[in-house]
Amino acid sequence: MIMECKNWEEKIPAYLNDELSSKSKEELEKHLQQCEVCQKKLDQTKALLKMIEVDQQVEAPAEIRQGFLKELEKEKAPATESGFWDSWAFKIAASITLLIVGFAAGQFSSPERDDSELAELKNEMLSMKQMMMVSMLKDESASERIRAVGYVEEFDEPAPEVLETLFNTLNNDESPNVRLAAIKALEKFTYSEDVRLLLIKSMDFQEDPFVQISLINLMVDIEEKRSAKSLQQLMKKEGTQQIVKDQAQIGLQLLI
Repeated sequence: MIMECKNWEEKIPAYLNDELSSKSKEELEKHLQQCEVCQKKLDQTKALLKMIEVDQQVEAPAEIRQGFLKELEKEKAPATESGFWDSWAFKIAASITLLIVGFAAGQFSSPERDDSELAELKNEMLSMKQMMMVSMLKDESASERIRAVGYVEEFDEPAPEVLETLFNTLNNDESPNVRLAAIKALEKFTYSEDVRLLLIKSMDFQEDPFVQISLINLMVDIEEKRSAKSLQQLMKKEGTQQIVKDQAQIGLQLLI
């Protein structure tokens, strides 16, 4: 029953956007008559759209309303069965949408508004996305945590708590794939002295050979000579695989 409702729920955004075929629309409406859970989801989405339409007493442009539904559907697709509609992702996506609509409504009523308000809007959206990323990194699903790390690509100057969460993920996440994603994300911020030093320190926490090699290669790429001591310790560390030792040796030769 849960999976069946999940399949129907995924059609709700398209239904409200009038993008379903006649047959699919008829089937969904028939299901809604029999399912209180899906009807509740439909009512929640309608209520949110109503909030958008009345924001600042200006109806949102059709392209913004349509864009919201598409973004909602995109965000919902990979959500876990625990419920997208009650998740941080939904709440923050909704908040971002309301910010966009509020700004757009203000622009239509006062076209002379300066760029400072647009900059403020962008900053608020960025802050919300960073909140969402930090929250998603606590998800039980490894694929969801990898997806969360991907949000970092949008941040030029991440908040301190974002970097802290990324390093916590790199050092403690149970999934090597999530750790690898964290290394890739942190590579963007190696201009920061603090990030460089924490990456070096992170080598002491790693046991997976792929993660170890990824960090070694990153140290070489950014020409971080201070990592030499950690590379030497990694080569001497009991349990380090030979392929990692070989890569560390190559790294030392390139750095020293």
